[in-house]
Amino acid sequence: MKDQSRFPDKGYFLSYSHADRAFAHHISKLLRQRGLAVIDWESAIEHGADSQDTIFRDLENARSMIFIVPAREGDGKNALAELGAARALGKHIVAVMPDSSRASNAGFARRLTDSAVIDASTMREDALIDALALAS
Repeated sequence: MKDQSRFPDKGYFLSYSHADRAFAHHISKLLRQRGLAVIDWESAIEHGADSQDTIFRDLENARSMIFIVPAREGDGKNALAELGAARALGKHIVAVMPDSSRASNAGFARRLTDSAVIDASTMREDALIDALALAS
């Protein structure tokens, strides 16, 4: 069967809770401005498609996952499921905290990722995108 991935260059799978939508879209825009392929659940699911199959296929074909650490434990249940699937697939996972108030959830994210958790609130945008690209 032909690969139906939307990741021709093994792009980044962006995973986040609904509450972090604006931050995720900003990160996505910055990565795309650098010419990097990005996909997230909003753009991954076509009307009438099986969302679980689509997400799993895109995770399977992704280069790595960028996981945005939720503000509260339990937020973003779909993002947590995506994180577990990425882990099971052996994908490289980079976690990003939009602000330092999420540090209490950083320990959880650090145990599930294979690199450091990045605190976006302490970095300029260009440095953040450099760090994400290098860590992935």
